[in-house]
Amino acid sequence: MLDFNIPHHPAEFYCKLYAVSRTTWWRVSSRSDFPQPLRIGRAVRWSREQVAQYFAKQQKAA
Repeated sequence: MLDFNIPHHPAEFYCKLYAVSRTTWWRVSSRSDFPQPLRIGRAVRWSREQVAQYFAKQQKAA
């Protein structure tokens, strides 16, 4: 289940949300213009708002 009440999410959340593989997610997230993740120890989380803005910007450019 996707919990939209949390502001930062792991890669698995976005893979389900955007229907992409983990490999695709990591490839996209490694781009220089992609939002930087929040790292807490080994945990890597991305801001839901920043990721949504990034993909909205990408759709407008296409």
